[in-house]
Amino acid sequence: MVPLLYMYIMTITALGSYFLGLFVLFRNPKHVLYRAWFYFCFSVGTWSLGYSVTMFPDVTKEIALVFSRISHSSGAFMPFLFLRYVLIWLHIDDGKKFLMRICCLLSLILATASLTPLVVVDLVPKLFFKYYPTGRTIYGFYVMNFVSWVILAHYYMIKAYKISSGYSRNQMKYVLTGTMLGYFGGATCFPLIFNIPISPYPAVLISIYLITTSYAIFKYGLMDIRVAITRAGIFAFVYALVLGITFLIIKIAKPYLVGAFSDRWWLVILGIGMVLAGTGPFIYMRLKSHAEAILLREERKRHQDLAHVSQNILRFTNLDALLKAITHSLIKIMQIKLAAIYLVDEDKKVYSLKSAWQPPIKTPDLPKEISFDSALIKTLNVKKNKALNLDEIRFHYQRHNVTGILEVKQTFESLRAHLVIPAYRAGKLVGFLSLGDKRSERGYSYDDIEVLMVLANHVTLAIENAIFSGQERERQAILFHSASLASLGTMASMMGHQVNNRFQAVNNLAGFSETLELMLDSKKDFSLDERKQLIEKSITSLRRISDEATKGGETVASIRRLGKLSSEEFTPVALGEVLDVALGVLRYKIKFDEFDFNMEVPDTLPKILGDSTQLGEVFFNLIDNAYDAIKERVEANDNLDYKLEGDGLATDSQSRKPQLTVKAYIKRNDKHLHIEVSDTGMGIKDDFMPKLFVPFYTTKTSSGKGTGLGLHVIKRIIEFHKGKISVESKYGEGTTFKIELPTAEAREGEKTNA
Repeated sequence: MVPLLYMYIMTITALGSYFLGLFVLFRNPKHVLYRAWFYFCFSVGTWSLGYSVTMFPDVTKEIALVFSRISHSSGAFMPFLFLRYVLIWLHIDDGKKFLMRICCLLSLILATASLTPLVVVDLVPKLFFKYYPTGRTIYGFYVMNFVSWVILAHYYMIKAYKISSGYSRNQMKYVLTGTMLGYFGGATCFPLIFNIPISPYPAVLISIYLITTSYAIFKYGLMDIRVAITRAGIFAFVYALVLGITFLIIKIAKPYLVGAFSDRWWLVILGIGMVLAGTGPFIYMRLKSHAEAILLREERKRHQDLAHVSQNILRFTNLDALLKAITHSLIKIMQIKLAAIYLVDEDKKVYSLKSAWQPPIKTPDLPKEISFDSALIKTLNVKKNKALNLDEIRFHYQRHNVTGILEVKQTFESLRAHLVIPAYRAGKLVGFLSLGDKRSERGYSYDDIEVLMVLANHVTLAIENAIFSGQERERQAILFHSASLASLGTMASMMGHQVNNRFQAVNNLAGFSETLELMLDSKKDFSLDERKQLIEKSITSLRRISDEATKGGETVASIRRLGKLSSEEFTPVALGEVLDVALGVLRYKIKFDEFDFNMEVPDTLPKILGDSTQLGEVFFNLIDNAYDAIKERVEANDNLDYKLEGDGLATDSQSRKPQLTVKAYIKRNDKHLHIEVSDTGMGIKDDFMPKLFVPFYTTKTSSGKGTGLGLHVIKRIIEFHKGKISVESKYGEGTTFKIELPTAEAREGEKTNA
């Protein structure tokens, strides 16, 4: 019964090893660490399977000897493969290539020798085993080689453990415990070979070791220890269930099986055991998935939130707002202590700090610039698309103690970073994310780093988009500003006349001082009434000078308001304020008493999110164009009494005054402000309508009256404010321009949703 139990345990260990090795390998076949772990698991599985076959009740001695030698040959490679994956895991394999070559050569020699009688001479009965290996003197060297390399691998892990900290230290302790447990179980197979009567029961610990360390190792040693323990518990439960069912069948059905199959009854039990062992991994995976869904619920939610951030950051068009949103999102979602973003500055040859947040400190004291020549930047450029972890840097420094690694370590400390995520664009490092420790003191898992690398790729695209949008805004602002200056240029003569009138009035009033001086020279004594009259005249003149200066200042202020360069940021602005900008200048050009000017703009209208200068330019041009159209119609008929008749104008007997109306309103359940600028001017011919917003196309009869850019710029400004503009016109009757602009509340709502 005992050999049968041992056979089941070793068979399950073999199947579990193969399964875990393949599972890890299929996650990423190109990953060198995953491949190293697969090779190690394969050697453990082959070693276990060979031992299992030697325990089969009806196996012949010849077959058992062949499988025993195969098992020992695989076991000879086990310490080399274990050492190799430890060195790769700890990132010190590059400096240990010679050591690994020696280990590989010795393992190859022993593996070859193990297939011959040089290592395993024969199989003999020992304790309760029908066949158990017995070896020659060289077997001692086999054991020494096995133990030496395993101890060396643990030595490197212990060194790494001593310099690790926080969560990484706890996980390193866990991995060390697991590997020691597994190799202790495997080593108990050796004493009986040397006729030391110690039963190898602890070999079952190998299966527990595999499941409790697999994910911790292949995930760069950064797996939540709760998950590993849970997986180990589920594994133990599933295979205890498998063994329990098998032994229950043996106890209940053995008499019937013996009667049906005589001395080959155990083959049925073996078949049932193999089926149960084969279904065990699927049961395990099912239970594991449910357990991890509970244990890792918060971590997976964080990853989903980061994926959502990655999708939405491309909507940002303002670089500062984008970078601030990224740092705040990382702090909130990842629950970390600090987040900072550095972007490349080609002119200065540095990476400049663009955004940082460390709650409750809004602007943490971090280096403002990182030079191109710094060890950190050089390392990032060498690693290429690989995150840098502080634990890895510390280990390399402890191991090699070279200047470059010391500088990287010092830069990490100045950044207060635990993880640096590079951001590349077209193979060039355009910036990096600097992330501090987690508040939970846990390390960054493999999945964390993977998601953050994806986020970094999206960040580079979003930054590129925001920079382009900023440049486009600057070009638009220059275009709009040029249009404003052009509009003022057409009014230069009139505005100059207005300013000159102010100066002339002041000069005339100041002439009173000469009159006063002559009066004082010609007459020495003044009566009380004469003094009073002189004072009153002086006060009147001074007041008129003050009034004229005020009017002159208003004229200049109007010019400056319309002609100033637009600001980059939009702010909530009332439509009334925008119209004041336009009308403040137009009153010097347009004679408002020549027509009925109606303003139907309630004070209660919601504000617009925009630029008052740009929007002022819109209404300046529309009202100015409307006035030109009215004048054109007046000139077409001297008495303004007309109607459209064919292609010409005919008068009627009833006179009416031209109308120019600015009307604004908001519809029910609508978040757009509707504005109409209408006139009873000449109107636009149908042939001109499709070309109305085309650059350099003008409907004005005189080339000196327009450049053809006015309506084109108006359309660009309205679209820049996320609005729409349309026109309705009938030649000979008038024109109405209709504008829709989203309210400030609607625009802010869009930003919040983004």
